[in-house]
Amino acid sequence: MAKSDKSKKKKSIFKKFKKKILKWAFILAIFAAIAAVIVKFIDNILDKKRVEKNKNNDIKEFSGFFKNINQKVKDSDLAGIVTKSFFSSVNLDLSDATFKEDAFISITSNFALIDITIPEGYTVSFDGLINKSSVRNAFEGEETKEPIIYIAAKANFSSIRIFK
Repeated sequence: MAKSDKSKKKKSIFKKFKKKILKWAFILAIFAAIAAVIVKFIDNILDKKRVEKNKNNDIKEFSGFFKNINQKVKDSDLAGIVTKSFFSSVNLDLSDATFKEDAFISITSNFALIDITIPEGYTVSFDGLINKSSVRNAFEGEETKEPIIYIAAKANFSSIRIFK
């Protein structure tokens, strides 16, 4: 009889422990869902501001937080592009864009994948602070000819690929 009482107590303690774990997991899931909704709401507001700002500006800005950005830029006389990505993927196709002389691309990325396609007739000069990141520059080793697009990057745990 004593053994069955001990096993019942163990089962009872295990059930209580299991209920507490499930309760905390449920609470954490609620907080994660609330945080995701807040981040999405803020990102939508910032996206609207970026779109308005980009319409009349010769410096375009693309940024995201937990977001996939695919952008084909067709503007002319661009002075530069600014990208900020955190836990994101950014794919900028600039093959139809035209730049002013000595244009720039500024990249800030943390845990991100950045793909940039440069238009024909331009070369790239790349420099940056790269921390545990990889850079694949298709223009590396080529002789520089005019005009040049200067790319400055600050990357942490990211991958930056520059295509022709």
